[in-house]
Amino acid sequence: MKPVTRSIVILLLFCYGGLTTAQTYDGGFTTLETMRVPRDQPEKPLDAATLADPQFKLTARMVVGHSNYVGNHEYRGGGRLVVEASKRPYDFRYSCAYSFVAQNQTYPARWIVPDRKLEILMARPDSSKVKRCKVTTKPAPLQ
Repeated sequence: MKPVTRSIVILLLFCYGGLTTAQTYDGGFTTLETMRVPRDQPEKPLDAATLADPQFKLTARMVVGHSNYVGNHEYRGGGRLVVEASKRPYDFRYSCAYSFVAQNQTYPARWIVPDRKLEILMARPDSSKVKRCKVTTKPAPLQ
């Protein structure tokens, strides 16, 4: 097999998560070692954080939404939320390292840019570590 063809085959195996290769230098010879690598797996959506943070005085109630796992620990999604203090609905979209329950869940929140960018707090149910996600918003039509 030609070196270029071999490189393409190895690259394809790596991209599909089956094998990864590492080149090692061994006494003047380059050898290829292969090992099994687990596929990149999505995590379960995180719940609202219960830790009280004085900077996050608002609450954002997710009305409807969706999220997609796009790989490499990145989630993208969108939907509709209501900022409880103003009762104003907003359409939202996000791209974060963690996903959250984007339906029937209320999260601690704060405005980074009023009416444009909201930050929410979330956590795993069994952990006190808080994760953040910045959500791009735009006012939704009142119905």
